[in-house]
Amino acid sequence: MNLNAYFPNPDTGFKARIDRANAAGGVNGRMIDFLGCNDDGGSADTNLAISKRLVEQDQVFAMMQFSTFATPQVTDYLNQNEVPFYGYGFLPGYCGTRWGFGFNGCLVSNGVTSLPYGFAYSANNYELPASGLDYPDMKVAFIGTDNDSSRSSFDDAEKVLKADGGQTVYNKSIMPLTGVTDYSPYTRPALAAKPNAVVLNVGLATVGQVMAALKAGGYTGPVFNPSGYLPGLLERQPALAAALEGSWSVSQTPPVEMKTPYNEQMAKDFQADNVEVSQATVYGYAMADMFLSQLAAAGPDLNTKTFDQAVNGGGYTYTSSTPGGPASLPFPAGHFTQADCGAPMQVENKKYVVRGPFKCFASLQSRP
Repeated sequence: MNLNAYFPNPDTGFKARIDRANAAGGVNGRMIDFLGCNDDGGSADTNLAISKRLVEQDQVFAMMQFSTFATPQVTDYLNQNEVPFYGYGFLPGYCGTRWGFGFNGCLVSNGVTSLPYGFAYSANNYELPASGLDYPDMKVAFIGTDNDSSRSSFDDAEKVLKADGGQTVYNKSIMPLTGVTDYSPYTRPALAAKPNAVVLNVGLATVGQVMAALKAGGYTGPVFNPSGYLPGLLERQPALAAALEGSWSVSQTPPVEMKTPYNEQMAKDFQADNVEVSQATVYGYAMADMFLSQLAAAGPDLNTKTFDQAVNGGGYTYTSSTPGGPASLPFPAGHFTQADCGAPMQVENKKYVVRGPFKCFASLQSRP
């Protein structure tokens, strides 16, 4: 299990769910030995070395790969060795592979050209109509950082917007990741297109400054940051909460602010293990919940063959252990498509407020 500084402590959320399962007698009478966390230090080579040690020396059955450095060299190795691995499905290794399980499926199929089809994530656009805009009236400006991930995600979002009847007036991912002190050169061209909605793909460290530049340029409409929902963060960082005031985002799991049986059970498990609520711990918990469901489906005679037959044989669908959890996801389809679900969130008075139910959408087929 590997992680890095971008997603601190997901292992504590994973462990909290495993601990409850073990306290209840395990899965099919089998106790789960959780070996803890290894930090890859932001290195794909280190991640691969740790993975090889865990597989070849510790002989782990499964692994949580909650790291942006779980590159194809890592996930190819795990697939070749038939080791189930779990994570956040925004990396190529969770798309089209037999042993990779994103808790929310495969989010980047449109960018994996080896797959026959690509699907755009429709739930990211849920926040736009939730703000009160009607699709036929939408004129959206997409402003992102200078990287392929931003360009790819905005291309998908633009396709979904067009399918829903909205209009894109600006779509550029050219903002440098670092070294910017004046963001107006990047917001001014977007505002010249006269949008009534702005969607950002920028780091949290700069989103406040970008929003300030938009306001200084005369923009008064809603600002959307689809990945801006980070539970627990606003309470710990008041300055960031102030910078995000009024902005919109989407939660890919039922937000912790919603009182569902799943969230209430998760809160109890976190309290029992002294786990701090964060995006990483919530997602780690969701991965463990999926893993436990799959172990149960494999039955008491557990090995890679029985696991593969049970989970990838065509009759298995992950459903959260208690109602009101992450979206149900069938496999093997979940290796190719996403759990296209979300809830719109807005920052109000330095707190996240749920602006609509957690609901699922039909992903837009964007390729071929």
